[in-house]
Amino acid sequence: MSGTDSPGGNEAGPKVVAAEVVHGVRRETWCFTGSEGDEVMADVWLSSRPGPGPVIVAGHGASADRKVQEIRGVGLAWAPQGITVVAADAPRHGDRAAVAGEPAAHEVWEPGLVQQNMADLGLLCDAVESRFGKGRPLGYLGFSMGVVYGVPFMATEERLVAGVFVIGGSTRVAVAEKALPPEMSGALLEMDPVEHAAGISPRPVLMVNGDEDEVFSRAAAFALYDAFGLPKEITFFPGSHTEWRVPPQWHRRMSSFLTRALET
Repeated sequence: MSGTDSPGGNEAGPKVVAAEVVHGVRRETWCFTGSEGDEVMADVWLSSRPGPGPVIVAGHGASADRKVQEIRGVGLAWAPQGITVVAADAPRHGDRAAVAGEPAAHEVWEPGLVQQNMADLGLLCDAVESRFGKGRPLGYLGFSMGVVYGVPFMATEERLVAGVFVIGGSTRVAVAEKALPPEMSGALLEMDPVEHAAGISPRPVLMVNGDEDEVFSRAAAFALYDAFGLPKEITFFPGSHTEWRVPPQWHRRMSSFLTRALET
């Protein structure tokens, strides 16, 4: 099913507002209606292989957007492997910040914004199904804030059959270790993904973390990992929260996991 000619509205599918080829990969830009009635923009890195294949819904980090290099990188790397990657701007990020303004650091974690983000991710899954049909396996990929939001989202979104959580961990541990600013601590204590992790099992998850992450330490990462049920995997690569020294290896590790987990 195609939403290319849709004038808007999620029931009719997302509206495709732009398309281009980047390094041999077709990228579409979608527009769909968010949970608060605003326009949400999404970038879609389309599989280069014929036929239906898995689709990964990606969540970016705080102060980033759908165009961030982490998502662009996996989109370019995975499309030739038959994996489509879809990412939308979170509320008050990217193009949506031009309308509502960028949130302060502590506002990112306020309950209203959290619930809006999770609802919008659900609508993004709807847009994927409307555009491609309901037969494709769906997975989730989250980075940092996309982990904190993504764990409770995946716990309640049964269409997602596998998840990869990158540079994330327990916010309670990060707050206790003073790795996050004090003004963010109250909301982050309420938003600890540890509280929701068990709800994902028996769907498989992979955690990917930096061995020198200054925000989510090994203790914070393992606190979240321990909270997941089986099956689960965790791996550490050289790098900090924002500097990864071996991104191709990260891409291969994540795509290998998702390919196995999303086989139909």
